[in-house]
Amino acid sequence: MYPGYPELYMQLNKECEFHYLPDWYRGIEYPKEQERGYDFNEDLYVPGYFEVDIKKGESIVFSAGTSEVTPRRLKQTFEAEVLDRTPRDSFYHCLKNSAHQYHNQQEGEHYILAGYPWFKCRARDMFIALPGLTLAIDEIDQFEDVMKTAEKAIRNFINEEPVGYKIYEMEHPDVLLLGCLGSATICKKRLPESNVVRNMESF
Repeated sequence: MYPGYPELYMQLNKECEFHYLPDWYRGIEYPKEQERGYDFNEDLYVPGYFEVDIKKGESIVFSAGTSEVTPRRLKQTFEAEVLDRTPRDSFYHCLKNSAHQYHNQQEGEHYILAGYPWFKCRARDMFIALPGLTLAIDEIDQFEDVMKTAEKAIRNFINEEPVGYKIYEMEHPDVLLLGCLGSATICKKRLPESNVVRNMESF
């Protein structure tokens, strides 16, 4: 492509011809990024274009990545990915899809991003959003997985040790309260009403 750019493999699942016609689209602006105070201007490189015969009603699968794949398996891989994802065929499924985009897993730990993609995991925002992003769509295991990471970060913070996890702004005064409320929410979800009262008393 150009110096410093990694190898890019662009493939189709059907026989095609690639026309090498490199060009730059310069000075592309992103007004929303400008409003947020971020870099909003960049140049975009276009290496060329594909030419392929397509029949009426036919679908073509395009793949771009840093490693080469077998073209004849692209359609099978694409269909498997579609089945594994939440369809966007209803308002509920669109909300569920949006909720999944805030999950962030790194080095075996599970975080919730405060905003996508420019914010990191902020403790207060995570605890506020967590029940709606997980329990409201019956993803209890996801809730518990995030709370396991949060619990380790909270223990380190209370013991005045380096947090060691990518959860920021733990020092805010309401963070621990919001974490306890999250634990109470999962108790209410999992246990009968009488047990919930006993668990709440143990905090």
